[in-house]
Amino acid sequence: MSNSFSIGIISDTHFRVRSADGQAAYASDACQNDRNLRVAELLRAREPALVIHMGDMTHPLPGVPGFAEATRVARETLTGFDLHVAPGNHDVGDKLDSRATAPRVEDGSETVFTEAWGPAWHSFDHRGCHFVLLDGCVLGSGLEREVRQWDWLEADLVG
Repeated sequence: MSNSFSIGIISDTHFRVRSADGQAAYASDACQNDRNLRVAELLRAREPALVIHMGDMTHPLPGVPGFAEATRVARETLTGFDLHVAPGNHDVGDKLDSRATAPRVEDGSETVFTEAWGPAWHSFDHRGCHFVLLDGCVLGSGLEREVRQWDWLEADLVG
């Protein structure tokens, strides 16, 4: 029996509310959901063992009207996959940078993400491979949440 398997890796899907949400920066933003449907269709044809989403699942940001609906659309589009999600800056907040367009990351800013997608950092095993997904937005922040993630990571990699 072969141990080989395929993985689908996607990122920055920016699922949107079909109606105007006031955050569209470019005309092409209106096509995000249609592009995501096509990506899901192509992934289904490939039948990956699992799909990892590397962040920025939706756009609008948490706290902006339409976030819950965009999350619902994302779930419906990505149903049927063994899906693992890591947060991006549009999911939990941006690094402490004055040029950042998303709200700043802070302790507690991951709450909406975790309610929708599960822990902001986690690991899982699949066919002898150990996968680790981190909340990269919190790295270098000095927040208590960053310390908890480092402690968890060290324990996870030892175990």
